[in-house]
Amino acid sequence: MYTNMISASFEGVNCMAEAVGVLQIFQSLAKRDAIKRCVEKKNSDLYLLFIHDVEEVRREFDENRRAPPLRNDEPRWAGSALWATALAQNVEHSWSLLQAATCCL
Repeated sequence: MYTNMISASFEGVNCMAEAVGVLQIFQSLAKRDAIKRCVEKKNSDLYLLFIHDVEEVRREFDENRRAPPLRNDEPRWAGSALWATALAQNVEHSWSLLQAATCCL
Protein backbone atom coordinates (compact mmCIF):
# COMPACT_ATOMS: atom_id res chain seq x y z
CA MET A 1 0.00 0.00 0.00
CA TYR A 2 2.80 2.39 0.88
CA THR A 3 4.66 1.49 -2.30
CA ASN A 4 1.50 2.24 -4.31
CA MET A 5 1.39 5.68 -2.71
CA ILE A 6 5.04 6.26 -3.66
CA SER A 7 4.37 5.21 -7.24
CA ALA A 8 1.25 7.36 -7.47
CA SER A 9 3.07 10.43 -6.18
CA PHE A 10 5.65 10.15 -8.98
CA GLU A 11 3.09 9.86 -11.78
CA GLY A 12 2.52 13.60 -12.18
CA VAL A 13 6.17 14.55 -11.81
CA ASN A 14 7.85 15.80 -14.98
CA CYS A 15 10.78 17.94 -13.81
CA MET A 16 13.89 17.12 -11.81
CA ALA A 17 13.22 19.51 -8.92
CA GLU A 18 9.80 18.01 -8.22
CA ALA A 19 11.08 14.46 -8.51
CA VAL A 20 13.98 15.08 -6.14
CA GLY A 21 11.67 16.71 -3.61
CA VAL A 22 9.26 13.79 -3.64
CA LEU A 23 12.12 11.28 -3.50
CA GLN A 24 13.70 12.98 -0.50
CA ILE A 25 10.40 12.93 1.37
CA PHE A 26 10.03 9.19 0.88
CA GLN A 27 13.70 8.45 1.59
CA SER A 28 13.28 9.77 5.11
CA LEU A 29 10.16 7.63 5.61
CA ALA A 30 11.55 4.40 4.16
CA LYS A 31 12.22 1.92 6.97
CA ARG A 32 11.22 -1.49 5.60
CA ASP A 33 13.15 -3.28 2.87
CA ALA A 34 10.27 -3.32 0.40
CA ILE A 35 9.80 0.43 0.75
CA LYS A 36 13.54 1.04 0.44
CA ARG A 37 13.58 -0.99 -2.79
CA CYS A 38 10.68 1.04 -4.14
CA VAL A 39 12.49 4.29 -3.32
CA GLU A 40 15.65 2.96 -4.97
CA LYS A 41 13.60 2.09 -8.07
CA LYS A 42 12.28 5.63 -8.16
CA ASN A 43 15.86 6.85 -7.84
CA SER A 44 16.73 4.92 -11.00
CA ASP A 45 13.66 6.50 -12.64
CA LEU A 46 15.16 9.83 -11.66
CA TYR A 47 18.21 9.00 -13.79
CA LEU A 48 15.89 8.22 -16.70
CA LEU A 49 14.20 11.59 -16.23
CA PHE A 50 17.64 13.26 -16.29
CA ILE A 51 18.55 11.43 -19.49
CA HIS A 52 15.27 12.54 -21.03
CA ASP A 53 15.98 16.16 -20.02
CA VAL A 54 19.46 16.02 -21.54
CA GLU A 55 18.10 14.54 -24.77
CA GLU A 56 15.48 17.28 -24.91
CA VAL A 57 18.10 20.00 -24.44
CA ARG A 58 20.28 18.37 -27.09
CA ARG A 59 17.36 18.26 -29.53
CA GLU A 60 16.53 21.93 -28.85
CA PHE A 61 20.17 22.90 -29.34
CA ASP A 62 20.47 20.97 -32.59
CA GLU A 63 17.24 22.44 -33.98
CA ASN A 64 18.08 26.04 -33.12
CA ARG A 65 21.85 26.32 -33.20
CA ARG A 66 21.94 28.02 -36.62
CA ALA A 67 19.25 30.53 -35.65
CA PRO A 68 18.77 30.53 -31.87
CA PRO A 69 15.64 32.13 -30.43
CA LEU A 70 16.67 35.64 -29.47
CA ARG A 71 14.80 38.62 -28.12
CA ASN A 72 14.64 41.73 -30.26
CA ASP A 73 17.15 43.62 -28.13
CA GLU A 74 19.83 40.89 -28.05
CA PRO A 75 22.82 41.01 -30.38
CA ARG A 76 23.17 38.01 -32.65
CA TRP A 77 26.41 36.46 -31.40
CA ALA A 78 26.21 37.43 -27.73
CA GLY A 79 22.56 36.42 -27.62
CA SER A 80 23.43 33.06 -29.15
CA ALA A 81 26.11 32.55 -26.51
CA LEU A 82 23.67 33.46 -23.74
CA TRP A 83 21.11 31.02 -25.12
CA ALA A 84 23.63 28.18 -25.29
CA THR A 85 24.91 29.00 -21.80
CA ALA A 86 21.36 28.92 -20.43
CA LEU A 87 20.83 25.46 -21.94
CA ALA A 88 24.08 24.24 -20.36
CA GLN A 89 23.13 25.72 -16.99
CA ASN A 90 19.78 23.91 -17.09
CA VAL A 91 21.58 20.60 -17.55
CA GLU A 92 24.10 21.43 -14.81
CA HIS A 93 21.29 22.33 -12.41
CA SER A 94 19.51 19.06 -13.11
CA TRP A 95 22.78 17.18 -12.59
CA SER A 96 23.39 18.86 -9.22
CA LEU A 97 19.84 17.97 -8.12
CA LEU A 98 20.43 14.37 -9.18
CA GLN A 99 23.69 14.19 -7.25
CA ALA A 100 22.04 15.67 -4.15
CA ALA A 101 19.30 13.06 -4.33
CA THR A 102 21.73 10.20 -4.90
CA CYS A 103 23.99 11.07 -1.97
CA CYS A 104 21.03 10.79 0.41
CA LEU A 105 20.45 7.09 -0.33
